[in-house]
Amino acid sequence: MSDERRCGACTECCRTLAIPTLGKPADKLCEHARSCGGCGIYDARPPECRTFQCQWLMSPEIFRGRDRPDRLGVMFDLVEHERYGRCVMVHETRPGALLDGRVRALAERFGGQQLVLGVRRGEARGPGESGPGFGLIMAGPADKLALLRHDLIRSRAGFKQVKPHG
Repeated sequence: MSDERRCGACTECCRTLAIPTLGKPADKLCEHARSCGGCGIYDARPPECRTFQCQWLMSPEIFRGRDRPDRLGVMFDLVEHERYGRCVMVHETRPGALLDGRVRALAERFGGQQLVLGVRRGEARGPGESGPGFGLIMAGPADKLALLRHDLIRSRAGFKQVKPHG
């Protein structure tokens, strides 16, 4: 994390991510998140929380201060997928934010090396699954885009089995 960057009042990761250790599903605010920012169990927080850092914290050369997830309406998250390799998931935290011009421009900055996938808030993942779902392909290298489109057409299933990168 950048020495200059702090989460401050932002708790979007506390809402967006699933925390299995706490039994917290994705897209639901953690019961330990404080309304003014921060965590009520910070010193005893689970490993998922200790190791996670959104791309706003990790990439100050790309993201400006105004791009903090609670201000921008999306949270950029680097993940590893067993078939597509390293990907950037753009989790919508405010409805419609994936279509914002600034969000699209930031997605393009990551798209030269890895797939950038938008996850719309409240969309179903697939039959029998709950939580936010795969929303749109935002950017990526041509070979990975072609492979993903082929897989989606062939299986008619959403993007699955994403594992946190760590």
